Amino acid sequence: MADVVARLWDSWEDDAEIRDTATGRFVDRDKPHYVDFEGAHFTVRGPAIVPRPPQGHPVVAVATTDR
Repeated sequence: MADVVARLWDSWEDDAEIRDTATGRFVDRDKPHYVDFEGAHFTVRGPAIVPRPPQGHPVVAVATTDR
């Protein structure tokens, strides 16, 4: 699942946002990319509905013990 989340965060190129109020364009349509993930329990086509934040990827925590 962490792999799919990382793919979604990377589904927008860094310069995909235009935010040109004069033309009303928010995004360069060629810069977001599909993730196309299909797993045993869920499918994600992507891309994410929002661009990656300026800080990049979120912190990922993984449990290393079994209970």
